[in-house]
Amino acid sequence: MLRGSEQHQERVLLTISGCVLLCIALVVYLGVARPFSRWTDDPDAFVSVVINTPYVGQGVEKGTPVVLHGVSVGQVTAVSSTASGGVRLDTELQVQPTRGLTDAMSIDFRPINYFGVPGVNVTPNSGGRVLHDGADLSLTPTGNFTLSELLNQMGSVSASSLTPQLISVIDRATRYADGLNPAVESAVTMARAVDAVQTVPTDVLLTNLAAAVAAFPPFADSVLTVGTRLIKFDYYPGRVIDESAAASVPKLQSPYLEAARVPDLGDFSEDYYQKQFLVTLDVVQNGLFGAVGKLLSSHVDDLTPLILGITAITDTGPVLLRPQDVAQKLAELRSRFERLYAGNGQQRAVSVRILLDSLPGVAAPLGVTTEATP
Repeated sequence: MLRGSEQHQERVLLTISGCVLLCIALVVYLGVARPFSRWTDDPDAFVSVVINTPYVGQGVEKGTPVVLHGVSVGQVTAVSSTASGGVRLDTELQVQPTRGLTDAMSIDFRPINYFGVPGVNVTPNSGGRVLHDGADLSLTPTGNFTLSELLNQMGSVSASSLTPQLISVIDRATRYADGLNPAVESAVTMARAVDAVQTVPTDVLLTNLAAAVAAFPPFADSVLTVGTRLIKFDYYPGRVIDESAAASVPKLQSPYLEAARVPDLGDFSEDYYQKQFLVTLDVVQNGLFGAVGKLLSSHVDDLTPLILGITAITDTGPVLLRPQDVAQKLAELRSRFERLYAGNGQQRAVSVRILLDSLPGVAAPLGVTTEATP
């Protein structure tokens, strides 16, 4: 250092002094900032990160876990309010599980287990700077999914939807449904009774039923044919109503039919009577009712539970009809029919007369005063 000129010696001293000062500054920086402490291999090492948010979820406090991909990677060390109205969360994060996490991460609040314990959920995002000890972040939560918030929202929905009108409707529907309980209980009792006494195999019962039902198609066809022919009166050669018989009743006025022709069963041809009428009666008598009679006669003991079950069902009917209201309802029904067919005073719509009015036992409940009733 003493060699050379005075200027050379000054330059050497300045260089050495600068190097010493740079080493001192580097040591101070490494001791204070600890930039390489983030990547230590110590599994128990933590970094402190401050998170400023507009709000926090219910139940987030000191000791609340910080979760990354469903695994706890730290905890909240302190919760405090800020002057701007937000919330400051002081957290400690483990170094190894959070390696590569940046300040571009997002957070939300949600339960971390099946018991609804709240936690701070961290979601990593691309970009940003790697977190370091003492980092200060300002993040807006993507949502509050805690159990307390869910219950709060459900309470708001219930308070808005469960109105007195809806509760009244539910109550009425429940009371109406209770009226079906006797019918359901009776049906269940009957089914159990039939199952308890049924000793014949099901295939035998179905075979007997098939034999009984075999006569139903021709019977139904005959009934439809007879009904169609009775409706179409012009199919049969009718007879004019006896004038003497017509003179004994009040003269019908228009629009009532006069000299109407009615079907005469005596005009059946002998061929039709032998080939269709008698055959139909024989099928009904021997095929249908004969098979039913054989089935019932062979299962007399099995019919008793069925009859008892039907009786239990039908016994619920009289309870629905209040005897004290029957007379009033019948009288009102009769008066409505009379007003319905009264016409305009000069011409009646339909000539109607209740013949039962002449019986005192019927006229009294109906509220009718006739010549036979004092």
